[in-house]
Amino acid sequence: MVHTDDSLRWQRRLRSVSFAEISVDPRGLKYLCRRDVFSQVGRVLDSLPPGLVFLGDGSFHHLSYHLIRRCASEPLGLVVFDGHGDYLPAPEGYVSCGSWLAEALKLPGVHQTVLIGPEDRGDLPSNVLWVPPKSSEQVIAKISVPTRRVYVSIDKDVLAEASTYWGSGKLTLAALLRLLSWVCGRYELVGADVCGEIAPRGPWATDLELQEIRRNEDINLSICRVLSGPRGRFRSCA
Repeated sequence: MVHTDDSLRWQRRLRSVSFAEISVDPRGLKYLCRRDVFSQVGRVLDSLPPGLVFLGDGSFHHLSYHLIRRCASEPLGLVVFDGHGDYLPAPEGYVSCGSWLAEALKLPGVHQTVLIGPEDRGDLPSNVLWVPPKSSEQVIAKISVPTRRVYVSIDKDVLAEASTYWGSGKLTLAALLRLLSWVCGRYELVGADVCGEIAPRGPWATDLELQEIRRNEDINLSICRVLSGPRGRFRSCA
């Protein structure tokens, strides 16, 4: 578990099953990050044990790059659930939560990427297999990632049920859990991460904010159960 903000501190049930927690300074990291700062944060993330890692707000999704980098010394497939393509250009010398996928595709071990969730393909390159949310369960079963090892990254803005700062998508939680179970049964899952949390905007949480946080926590716990269950690959989550 990576405390990039206060969002995960409100999820006490999730923290009770986490076996590792670290904090990173969000200054100069949220949304857009200089490459030298980004490299420094990567060295901090290297201390996390492999497994399922929660990253907080989706504005920190670019931290996924470092978790993927750790696994990319051998051939690796990526399965990304996201309401956006995250393949936008960033200013020179920077990495952003909207450009991290372009960076991950440059890693030498990454052989194929499956992106599930955006409503349209946008400017994604040809080596990214785009799967719209409504056809995901029909299409995913026909996909053959040409690697034994797979990493999964989830931004909860892909989900219809989640509350995030970046909107809600059209993939249902039930479909996401079935797809995760399918990946676990077919490939060696070497790592995973989840982002898309919210935190109270003021010093006190409103009743609505507490309801949204609990719903997001329920989603996170459901993902934990799938990835640590009989078909899962992780004993717990970080």
